[in-house]
Amino acid sequence: MQLTKNIVRNGIRASLIVGAFAFITGCASTAQRRPYLVRENLDNAARHLQNGDKDEAAALYQVVLVVEPTNAEARSGLDKTGSSEIDLLTPNMLGVNKSRRPRTSSIALRIVAYPLNRVLDVFDCVGFRLNLGFGVLGELHLTRAVQAMAGGCGGLDVPLACWRESRDWFTGFGTDVGMGLGPFSAEAESSTSIGTDGAKARTFSVAGVAHPTDHVYQYYRDYWAVGGRVFAAIVGVGVEIHPIEVVDALAGFFFVDFLNDDIGHTRGTKFNRADLDATEDLLNSLPASEMRAHMRGRTTEP
Repeated sequence: MQLTKNIVRNGIRASLIVGAFAFITGCASTAQRRPYLVRENLDNAARHLQNGDKDEAAALYQVVLVVEPTNAEARSGLDKTGSSEIDLLTPNMLGVNKSRRPRTSSIALRIVAYPLNRVLDVFDCVGFRLNLGFGVLGELHLTRAVQAMAGGCGGLDVPLACWRESRDWFTGFGTDVGMGLGPFSAEAESSTSIGTDGAKARTFSVAGVAHPTDHVYQYYRDYWAVGGRVFAAIVGVGVEIHPIEVVDALAGFFFVDFLNDDIGHTRGTKFNRADLDATEDLLNSLPASEMRAHMRGRTTEP
């Protein structure tokens, strides 16, 4: 009994220290890296333009101009390519649920892929999480507008039980620490993983009032999800139901794909994982308040 108490106590301390360090240093280091991230995105855009991928290049130039509106190289590149059909910027109330893939019209492929699309849509409805590590954490959310969360944990995401947004089946290691009540929260998460969507390393923080157009809910988490998570000592489990994905799965049986994730209804982009990571890192270098200021006036889809 005493041994268990010591494990829990030490786990909480270690989690809070690691999480607090990630929260403080992560925000500062990302802002300091902003000039290098701008350069990386410009180089990626130039590479796509050289390969004739004008849509991809234009999308990256548009991202740079959000962060640095006066960037001459990005402005010149966008003048060459014109606007992009690929929208990496417009905040969407559906958040991470809605794919940013451009649309296409391949009726034959959509019919052939119909069974596969229905299976994938069903998998999108529920997310599972199983962890081995250390710490104590409790979380319950009925969307991120109504939530309660406190604690910290770190450890391994066990494979065969981790299906998350973007249809990524993965395993990895990470830390998560914070607290929240209602729409208010302060949380930091850092993780490294490898899965069906490739290798990823991500660090982000949440502070203040949650809003579905915040960067974290556009790329990492489902604002509208309903679920919970418990981590006690060395084992953690979590489950989420994604109501928007449930509606999409039902609509898919009638060839309605309002989340733009069906094969044959949308086409893949020519971005590689490094392109997307650099873009997300650059956008994530802006505080939520500054991002909203940059996005003010843009169309937010219902």
